[in-house]
Amino acid sequence: MGRTQEKIKEHLQRITATTQVVYGGTVKTVDEKDAVVEVLPDEEDEGFVLPVMLRSSVGDLKGIVMIPKVGSEITFVEDEGLFIIVNASELDKVLIDVPELQLTCDNVVINKGGNHGLAKVLELTKKLNNIESDLNKLKTGLSTVLNTPAVNEPGNGSPSALHALLKTTISNWANSQLTPTQQKDIENTKIKH
Repeated sequence: MGRTQEKIKEHLQRITATTQVVYGGTVKTVDEKDAVVEVLPDEEDEGFVLPVMLRSSVGDLKGIVMIPKVGSEITFVEDEGLFIIVNASELDKVLIDVPELQLTCDNVVINKGGNHGLAKVLELTKKLNNIESDLNKLKTGLSTVLNTPAVNEPGNGSPSALHALLKTTISNWANSQLTPTQQKDIENTKIKH
């Protein structure tokens, strides 16, 4: 049993103030379906393994369940003839099956954070709505020009009526440039995936 497992064992015995036995061992196999691992207890022969439950209740893996890596060191206790995992030196994964999960922490990193931060939906929606609004103004302006009867060109060098109409219809839109969206405007850096 490693030093960390030894400390956990001591703390568990002190907290529970019982003589409940805390064991250590090495995970040989993992069976998620049946929620059990086979463990070679410390100080036992290689052929001897114990079934250790991944949780204290039988049935579906609801709630939070630690799935240790094969070869990791675990600490487990005996309760009414059943062995139940308490801690593991390495986890393969943690299963969380709850109706709602609330985390209160400074940062959450999902899948090593390679995709950067999640979008802040309200800010992104406002940006997209502004773009849609501007595009709709352009459509309306062009539609107005296109639905206007053809203008006769006077041919005397003065600006054409079509040019004047286009200038009047879309000059405000053309002169108010869109502000480029910055990553920081729509990124929630507290959640990375």
